[in-house]
Amino acid sequence: MQDYVFLASIPFYRNHTLFQPVAFDQLFWILGFYYIIRYLNTAEHRYLIFTDIIFGLGLLTKYTIIVWAFGIFMGMLFYERGRVFRNKWWYLSGVIALHIVFPNVIWQFNNSWSFIRHLRELKDNHLSERSIYEFGLRQLEHLFTIIISLLGASLV
Repeated sequence: MQDYVFLASIPFYRNHTLFQPVAFDQLFWILGFYYIIRYLNTAEHRYLIFTDIIFGLGLLTKYTIIVWAFGIFMGMLFYERGRVFRNKWWYLSGVIALHIVFPNVIWQFNNSWSFIRHLRELKDNHLSERSIYEFGLRQLEHLFTIIISLLGASLV
């Protein structure tokens, strides 16, 4: 399996060459999964703290990590009947994440929630020009990425 690890980096290569926060977003998602899995395997509270530090830093990078956090939250609801929610460290680590993100929330508030304005402008000026069908066809232009992704899916 170690011989194929390099193949996992190829679909990410295109994202990382664009010098955008996507690379760091993906890094924080992977680190978050790593620490959640470490917590589930060891029940050591420090991994919850590490996870929420990663979540806080991920929020400073890109707000899409909220999708990741929602998925983790939903998974934890069903994992051992929500046992983690009875753990005070879950909430203490959440407070740490809030402390990391709080300056950004204040800045957004003082600047009229500029990320919402940015998303509206993005939708109006760039995303409305193409249909979902056109977007899908554009993804087919990156054949190597598709091939590697399909190979990875077939290995699972």
